[in-house]
Amino acid sequence: AELHRYWHGPMQSLSESFLKLGRVVSGVSELLQKSSKVKSNVASEDLFDVAIEAAEQREKLHSAWNQRLKDPIFPTLSLEERPLDCVAIDNIKDSFWPAEELRKWRGAFMSLKEEKPEELKAKGSKKRKLKKDKTSCMTKKERKRIASNW
Repeated sequence: AELHRYWHGPMQSLSESFLKLGRVVSGVSELLQKSSKVKSNVASEDLFDVAIEAAEQREKLHSAWNQRLKDPIFPTLSLEERPLDCVAIDNIKDSFWPAEELRKWRGAFMSLKEEKPEELKAKGSKKRKLKKDKTSCMTKKERKRIASNW
């Protein structure tokens, strides 16, 4: 699509900001991944919850956008009337982790968090098997929706 030349600057600024956001999200994702492997005070349960909710929202919006782009009306439109190509969005897809992966990391993080220091010392350098809790991969909001048994 052809935009008025006024929009070239703002669109360039938007693309640059989006790429910077992608780098920040990638850094947070790396932090969360590391926190799921080694006990850390940097990450928290709330940070995992926010990241999971954001990833799910992003996946939902991305899916809806892809569905719109598959609409059969677009090939019939002239080039000026078609949606804009956004190189920033295409380049940034790899820096976002899927929500399911974040859930696995959250479960591992919670298992590490619940281990006592004596258990860590006793295990030494042996590979430990993380105990699986059904709710450890769920966000606090999701756990509240589960009916209690008493």
